[in-house]
Amino acid sequence: MKRTTIYLPDDVHRALRREALERDLSMAQVIRQMSELYLKRDELFWQTVGTLRARNIQETFDEVEADVMKAVRTVRREKRGLRKAS
Repeated sequence: MKRTTIYLPDDVHRALRREALERDLSMAQVIRQMSELYLKRDELFWQTVGTLRARNIQETFDEVEADVMKAVRTVRREKRGLRKAS
């Protein structure tokens, strides 16, 4: 694990501190969990885009929406898993 220093706006710092207190975690743990969740969400988004491009066919809006919603559900499951683990 690497140590780093970041500068946060006051309002973001307060929100992170409040979140850490509510979850009985350190701010570092909250920042790590949120960072992991953000990166996973971004990865799932691009995987979905890649899947749609790979199909190379005309899809209806309903089919595209179904794929996006599947990715959303996956991210939410991951988020719940992070909360349960803490």
